[in-house]
Amino acid sequence: MLALGDVRCHFALATVGDERACVVTAISTQGHSPLGSKPIEHGYRNLSLRGAVGLANLHIEKQTVMCFDHEKLDAYHVAIDLVAVASDIVNIMPRGNGHLADQFRRAATSVPLNIAEGSGEYAASDKARFYRIARRSATECAALLDVCRKLDLVPVDKLDIGRELLLRLVAMLVKLAKRCEQRSGTRSGTRSGTGAGS
Repeated sequence: MLALGDVRCHFALATVGDERACVVTAISTQGHSPLGSKPIEHGYRNLSLRGAVGLANLHIEKQTVMCFDHEKLDAYHVAIDLVAVASDIVNIMPRGNGHLADQFRRAATSVPLNIAEGSGEYAASDKARFYRIARRSATECAALLDVCRKLDLVPVDKLDIGRELLLRLVAMLVKLAKRCEQRSGTRSGTRSGTGAGS
C-alpha cells in the first residue's frame, strides 16, 4: 500500500490473457464516491487509477511496480496453486506411501520452477524447452493423481480439484511453448531443466 496524503493506493495483480498486470486502486480517507478515472503509467502497461472523493487534486506522473517476468504469466500462478493442492493431497495420504508423496511434491514443485527458468531465458527456443519440461512435470502430476485414485488413497473430490487445475495448466503450457517455437522456428526436445524425475 502507498499512502499519498489522504489517499491510500492499493496494488493487486490481475489476469490479462496469459499475463498478470498490476491494478492500482486509490481510496480517499474522506469518502468512497466514484470520480471516474485518471491515467497512470505502469512499468508494463498503461492502467487506470480509479479515484474517490478528494482525488481532484491528486497528480501521479509515474508509478512503477517492479516484478519478475514469470510473475506476469498466468501459468506460473496456476502452477503455484498446483504446489498448494499437491501439498494438501500429500498431507492426507495414509502412511506407507512416502514414495508417492515425495514424487508428487517434486513433480508439482518442478512446474513453477521451470516456468520461471523459461521466462528468464532470452532465446525463444530455450523458453520453449523449459515450458515443455514444465508441461511434462504437470502430466506426471496427473499420472500420480490417477495412482492415488486407483489405490483409493485420497478423497475423490480432492483429486478432481487437482485434475481440473492440471488440465488448465497443461493447456497454458502448450500454448506458451508453441508460441515460443513459432518465434524461434525450431523445436528442441532436450530435457535439462529442473526435473522431478524420469
